[in-house]
Amino acid sequence: MSEKVEKLLLKDFSTKDTALESMTGKNQGSTASSESMETEDLSRRTEGFAMRIYYAVEFVYLSKKRYCVWYSFDDCGFAVKDDQVLCFDDVSSLKSYCHEHQITIDDDGGDLDSYNVGTILDWLGGKIPGFDYQILLNFWNITTDIAESVSVDFYGDTDGLVLDVYKKVFYANNLPILKGDGEDFIPTWDEEELLELKKVMQDAVRIVCKFCFQAEIGS
Repeated sequence: MSEKVEKLLLKDFSTKDTALESMTGKNQGSTASSESMETEDLSRRTEGFAMRIYYAVEFVYLSKKRYCVWYSFDDCGFAVKDDQVLCFDDVSSLKSYCHEHQITIDDDGGDLDSYNVGTILDWLGGKIPGFDYQILLNFWNITTDIAESVSVDFYGDTDGLVLDVYKKVFYANNLPILKGDGEDFIPTWDEEELLELKKVMQDAVRIVCKFCFQAEIGS
C-alpha cells in the first residue's frame, strides 16, 4: 500500500471517528463537500495554501467501466453533473475533458485506483471466502465520497454499531504507520456486526451503481 493511500485512509478514519461520534442523524462520514460540483467549477482551485489534487479513478460493473474525476486534499469528493457522478467511457475522454476545463490530473505513477462492484457482490454472495479488508475499506471510503458529492445518505456513514464496524475494518488493514512492529490486528466478528458490514456493502453497491452507472439495483 502506497504512502499516499495510507495517508488518505488515516484521514478518512480520523474524519469518521470525529464526526460520527459528535453528530447523530447526519451524513458526516467524509470531509467531501456536500454540494454538487458543477462542471464549470471544476478547475483546480487554491484555498489558502491548500490545493485540490485531481485523479482519474475507475469503476467496474459487469462488463462496463466508467472513469471519474476524484479530488483530494483538505476535502475529498467527485466531480458531478446533473446529480450524477461525472463519468467517461475511457481515460482519453476524461483527460480531454479535463484539459478543456483546465483541470490537471495527477496520474500517480500511471496506475488508476479501480473499484470493482462485482468483487463486492461476489463477497456478499459468499463466492469469496474470508475478508479482503483493503478492498472493503477502499470501497466503503469511496462510496462515502460519492454520497457526499451527490448529497445522498449512505448507510456506511451512520453512527452506532456501524462506526464500530468501520473501526474494525480500518484497523484490520494494519497500516505500518499505525502498527509499527506490533502484531497484526485480526478482528473477530459476531453475527450482528457481520450483518451491519453486509448492509454497508449492499448500500455501497447500490450507490455506486446508481450514480456511476445509472443502474438501479436493490439495496
